[in-house]
Amino acid sequence: MGAGTALSSLHPEKCTARSAAADGGTDGERSQRMLQTIDPLAMAAFARSRQRQVVTNSEIAAVRVPVLAVVGSLDPALAGVNELKAAMSSLKVVVIEGASHSSADERGAPRRPEFVNAIREFVAAHKSP
Repeated sequence: MGAGTALSSLHPEKCTARSAAADGGTDGERSQRMLQTIDPLAMAAFARSRQRQVVTNSEIAAVRVPVLAVVGSLDPALAGVNELKAAMSSLKVVVIEGASHSSADERGAPRRPEFVNAIREFVAAHKSP
């Protein structure tokens, strides 16, 4: 990743590698259902603001507070999390083997005990004296 590049693989619209059966249809069908529930003016405002949401690699590298990423090995965002880890030394990554992204999926990382355990361990390790 070069300076000034966005971590595009972390964007939700790029995380579409899940199976259609797991999410209730094809990507196009899910997108159509989602668009029916979204305020078009709010979506337009969000789209216009995206350029201001880009964080450079130097800004990411400057983060010194401990950061935790808990991700499933089947999560399409895993590559982006690994990319982020390369730029952010303060990031601890916990990968849950066999877990996906969505809590709606029975294999979803948030439904696994390892998810909560990782958070508990991280918080315990970073308590103020």
